[in-house]
Amino acid sequence: LFVVTATFAGHAVDGADVKVTNDNNNVDGGTPNPGFDAQNRQANETTVAISPQDPSIVAAGGNDYRMVPAFGDAWLGVYVSSDGGATWSIACVPGFPTDTSADGLASPLLGLVGAGDPVARFDADGNLYVAGIAFNRDFDQADLPNDTVAFVAKYDYTPGTPGGVSTPT
Repeated sequence: LFVVTATFAGHAVDGADVKVTNDNNNVDGGTPNPGFDAQNRQANETTVAISPQDPSIVAAGGNDYRMVPAFGDAWLGVYVSSDGGATWSIACVPGFPTDTSADGLASPLLGLVGAGDPVARFDADGNLYVAGIAFNRDFDQADLPNDTVAFVAKYDYTPGTPGGVSTPT
């Protein structure tokens, strides 16, 4: 057990506690989507990164269970703030089972039913990298080309773009 003292954490500043995702207290709230939690589902195994180019840009990720009612499993959620965490844009890594976007249909993750175990990091140029695993829980199905893959999605972060992040590469 280590206790970090002010000497080692002198660069840290105290701020207001904020929620990354919004509460929806209506347990039967309709059809979920990556930006709307229809049934107040959890996110866990979180990761956080701060851009070295602009410390007001913060990215987080988590095993996001909002989409479970839509396709039966969790997917890797990506949450980005360009104002130091006061407000957040919410998205999922493209390729989840109900993703009909151009990025989703082109994703190498398409066809896998779950994704999680996130790691988020910025490089020195401010590019955001989100890594994780994607998988099918029903292993050894002849109609599925992959059971489990590890992936890294690269985002050229642009504040104010749809979902808070630009197209992943």
